[in-house]
This record gives sequence, structure tokens and C-alpha cells, in this order.
Amino acid sequence: MAIFAGMSTALKADIFVLENDLPQAHAAIGKAVIAACRTDGLKTHSLSPTDLNKEVFGKIQKDSLLILTDCGILPIESAKALDGYISGGGRLISLGGTLFSAPVTAYNGKWLAKEEYLRKHAESLDRHFVMDFSKEDLNDWTRSTTTADRRVISEITEDSSKGSCLHMSIGSIRDYELIFSPIVPEGNLQKQDADFVIFWAKGGAKTLRMSVILEELNGSSWASEIPLTTEWIPYAIAVKDFKPRGPALLQHAELYEEDGFLNTSKIRRLAFGQIRRPDSSDFSNHEFWISEIGLSPANHYDPKIWDIDFKSKELLYPDYLSYPCSDVGKITASRNQEPLIGKGPFCIPDKIRAFHPRTKSLGWKKDRTSRWIPLLEALSPTGQFRGTIAALRFDQNLEHMWAGLAIEDAQFYLHENTIRFVVNLAQRMLKGNFIWEGGSSQFTYFPEQDIRVGARAMVQNPKQKLQLKLTLSRQGDPQEILNESTETFPLRLDHSLGKAGSFQENEPYRIRVSLVTAEGVLVDQIEHDFEIWKPSQELGWITAKNGEFYLEGNLWHPFGVNYMPSSGTSRSPEDNHAFIHWFSSRAYDPDVIERDLSHIADLGMNTVGVFLYNESISSWNFIDFLRRCETHNLRVDFSFRDVMTRLDFQPAKVKELIKKNRLDINRTVFSYDIAWEYRF
Repeated sequence: MAIFAGMSTALKADIFVLENDLPQAHAAIGKAVIAACRTDGLKTHSLSPTDLNKEVFGKIQKDSLLILTDCGILPIESAKALDGYISGGGRLISLGGTLFSAPVTAYNGKWLAKEEYLRKHAESLDRHFVMDFSKEDLNDWTRSTTTADRRVISEITEDSSKGSCLHMSIGSIRDYELIFSPIVPEGNLQKQDADFVIFWAKGGAKTLRMSVILEELNGSSWASEIPLTTEWIPYAIAVKDFKPRGPALLQHAELYEEDGFLNTSKIRRLAFGQIRRPDSSDFSNHEFWISEIGLSPANHYDPKIWDIDFKSKELLYPDYLSYPCSDVGKITASRNQEPLIGKGPFCIPDKIRAFHPRTKSLGWKKDRTSRWIPLLEALSPTGQFRGTIAALRFDQNLEHMWAGLAIEDAQFYLHENTIRFVVNLAQRMLKGNFIWEGGSSQFTYFPEQDIRVGARAMVQNPKQKLQLKLTLSRQGDPQEILNESTETFPLRLDHSLGKAGSFQENEPYRIRVSLVTAEGVLVDQIEHDFEIWKPSQELGWITAKNGEFYLEGNLWHPFGVNYMPSSGTSRSPEDNHAFIHWFSSRAYDPDVIERDLSHIADLGMNTVGVFLYNESISSWNFIDFLRRCETHNLRVDFSFRDVMTRLDFQPAKVKELIKKNRLDINRTVFSYDIAWEYRF
């Protein structure tokens, strides 16, 4: 905290960069960012990990900026203070994935990760042994696997330091390979719930991890995955770190709600082995040894020390907000971002993560509460979208502004073009000039509907001379149909174009909104297309006869998916409305829908199943969806979500949905479901 010594007043419009020298972090990233910021004349300060506290954060003004490097590796004690800084309006760029993915804490003068910390405590904990392998007969154990045709070695062996232990050697697995113990004698269990499951374990040269499963008397199954080394290491897994697992989780959720967490006094069986990861990594040549399995109370140790006191925030936390990417051939600027953040090229690390898609601020008067801007994206070698690598988000009035970069690899951040990207982004966030939303009121219009276009910008300093521009043209035609602009604060445009029937049907029109300086320098930009459309009458009707579907007299089989957009993936519970009501003005993104439907069609499918609530009719997003399905030759199985309440069929709601969306003449929709997944 040396830079704050004697500082009594808050610093303004500065940049504070973490030089992260914690174990496994790379201080060189922070040094490189600081040097580049200072080269650009930005007042920049260095922070150490111990500076990440409430006192320091309280002295950073809202119009300043904090940049965290290796943001997954942070002191866990900093979580609450950092959450307070962000929630209070502090601006942030986080580099290195999601926050606190590998937190550390100080212990006897050293920074330790959770596994290391627990190992330090494992030998000091009071141990109640559950299993003595010298007395076990593996003939009483049960193999559970999805690869029964493949050979597995399971044996009790003698180790010079650990005595009798379980040894498993697994050639390959498809989904999982586990061995379950017989029922644990009641006398082996503690009557009181324990706080830790403790044991010793080691792995083979190619085995990085193993899974430990505990099954309760009620059938619930709880799992924890642990990292392994080739040396014997003591492990202490907090009971609350075991997560629900298995088919019973979906079929009998009530089993897991009984206690809400693993109850060690009710253990029925134990299991050890490998569960294949979704990313398909490490699925062959596994070997591990495990011994001295027991239970322990916490004693002097507080398991809550590793609870991360940080609320869920898009792009930042928790780690389910990102996913691993494969087949990446290029990292490039997202649409409309290249003039603002630099061209690259950006280096491609061995491991790439991306953020799940989210709704952008396309369109006019969409009632959104935040803006999400994709900045960098990963593409396949053939140019197919693989994921958003970097994004920026903020609320109205530029509140709660932060950006995240999903890649964890240090070499990516040490590349000069990435450093330049970070500095450009920092300056953009400090200036605080952005479009809030812009475009047309609908993405698809019926000919008799009114077209309205508009845009609104948010400017941090109203004294700046900025211009908000809106142009409209037919796609591919350089001649502009509309060119509106304003320099009057607050920057806002709202224009009626009359009836959609005056435009050409089935022709895309491009609307572009730009925020520029008095010198014509681009500050921000949004663009999207809209079309005027009537359901095609050239499509054949799908008919039904004798339990089969027919198209133009030929048998037709629906083959497809129940569809919800990829922008709904991994949302926090607070965003559930946007997830369920994805046809609403706030939640619908035509770019995401188009990309998803293209993938579905590319897979050879011909059908999607969707549902719509009446409250979303006025958004007119459903007709945009139907137009896109028609373009991709996808038929629609349509479910009415709120028209059958306790067998009280509501025909008025059904009629409203059909008439307003013209489903009676739409040949893409081939079936109605009036009681979607109904339960009595």
C-alpha cells in the first residue's frame, strides 16, 4: 500500500493496475499494461495483491479504473471489498478469466491455494477412520461404468509408506469408471456430522485428477474432484464442497433438498474413479492410489474461510459464465469494434475460454437495463463463431461498468496487440461515451405496421462535442434512405418512417447508429437489419393422417430440438425472467437467433419447438423468429405457455396469439401444444 501512504484525498480519472505476483500469477502482465498506459500519457498506479482491500478501493473514484491481472488468482479475503467496489460503481477490467477461480490465502507468511491450505491442516485434524483397506475384499466391491467392455485393474496393494491402499488403473473411459464399496458398517461412521472427508492419495504420471463419490442412505450421491500429483499427499475435502451427482439429481431432486448438503452420518457407500469432463480432456491412461480414508470435525479450522463473498456478476463471477472453446483458428474484433479497439492480429493460446452469448443493445425502445458489448471473438479456421473472448457491460447512466477477458493464458496478455487492446479499452471506459441503444422498433414488420427508428447515447461529460447519427439503406445499396443526426444534449433520435408497406418486401434494410466526435472520429457504433415480411404461401402445408405427418403427399418426419437461444445459457437466478421470456423486447437478440438457427439447419434438422407467453406478443419478436425459420426451412412446433391453467382453457389468449402473429396463414407452424409439459 505504499502508493497510498499519506494520501488523504481520492485520486480522479486514474488507472490502477494489479501487478499480480501471487503463486502461478504473472507480474509481467501488470508491468506491461502499466508501461503501455504511461506511454499513452495515462496516470497509472501499481497495486500489489495486499492492496486489494476496502481502504484502498475506497480511495479510487468512480471515474477511475481498476485493472486486475490473473484475476482468477486473488486473495480470497479481497472478495467482499472488490464486490463492494464494483457494486458501488467502480469501473473494472478483469484479465485472465473469471474472478476467484483459483483463490489464495496467506498462511505462515506464504500464499497458499485451497488444496495446499487444506493439506497443511489435513494431518492436524482428528481422524475417524471409515475404511481400512487391509480388511477389504474387492470381491465385495461393485464396478459402475459406461465402458464395461474395457479392462480395468482394481486391487488392494501394499505401499511402503501408506500400507494397504486401493489401486486403480483405467485404460480409457467413455463417461465414467467407478468402483463402489460395500455398505459401510454403521460403527464406522460418526454419529455427528463431520466437516471434512480426509485421505491420502497419489496419481500416475498421466493422471491429473480423480473423483470421490459418497452415497447416502436415501440414494443421493455427492461428488468431489481432486487434483493429483505423483507423490502421496494428504487431502481434506470440506463436506460442503461435495456436489450433487447422478440421475437421482434430476429424477428425485427432493433427495438433495433433505439436508441441502452431504450428511456424513448417513453415508451408505463410497466410490472412487474417473468421471470424464465435458471438454473431453484426460479420458485415458488413468492410475491412482488412495488410503487412510476418514472423517473429521473442523477443530480449530473454519471451513467458511474459502467461501467467496462475491455476488454473481456477468463476465466476472462465477466460473460457469465462461466455457472452453475448441477449433479456434482466429481471434478478431467483434462486429463494429475494429475501429475502436484495434485490428490485431491476436495470438491464439493453447487453451481458450469464451463468455456465453448475451443480448446486445440492438433495436429501439427495448426496455433493457444494461448494455452488453462483445469486443473480441474466437472464430474457427473457416470463420464460424466459437465464442466471445472479451466483452464490456454497463447499466443506464454508465453505472456499474466493467469488462472481462475470458482467456486465462498469460502469453495471450503479454502479446503487444493484446496490451494495445487493453489500453484502448481502458481509455474508452475512462471517457465514458457510449450508445445506449439504437435501431428499429422491430426486426421484422408486417406490411401494414409502422416503422419507427431511433437511438440514444450516454455521455459522461455533456460539454464534449459529440454527434449521434442514424442512417438507413437497403443492404448492398450505397444510397441512404435516411440520414439523421443530432448534437443536442441529451443525444437522442426518434423518427417515424411510416408504413412498412412502402418498403420492399423480403429485402434486408441496414440501420446504423454511430457516435462520433466533432472531428468525425468514431466513438461507438451499432447496426442491424430489418425486413418487411408476409408468411410464404408457396410452402406446402404439413398435414396429419393415420398417426403420420405428410408434406405434399409424402411422409414427413419432424427432426429437431426444443429451442431456446444460446444467450440464455448459464444465467444467474436473477436473470430467470429473461431466460424464460426470451421473446420479450429485453431478451431477444436477432444475431444470436440467426446464428443458432443456422447451426440447427446445418445439422440437417427440419423442426424447432418453441413457446411464447402472451405478454411478449407486443415485442413482435415472434414474427422475426418465424421469418428466420422460414428462411432456414425449419418448421415450428408451437407451445402456448399460459393458456391452460388448472384445466381452465383460455381461448381468448389462444386467439390473440394466433391472430396477431398470423399463425392461421403461416405454413411454417405445423402444430400447437396447448398444455406444454403439463403436470396434474
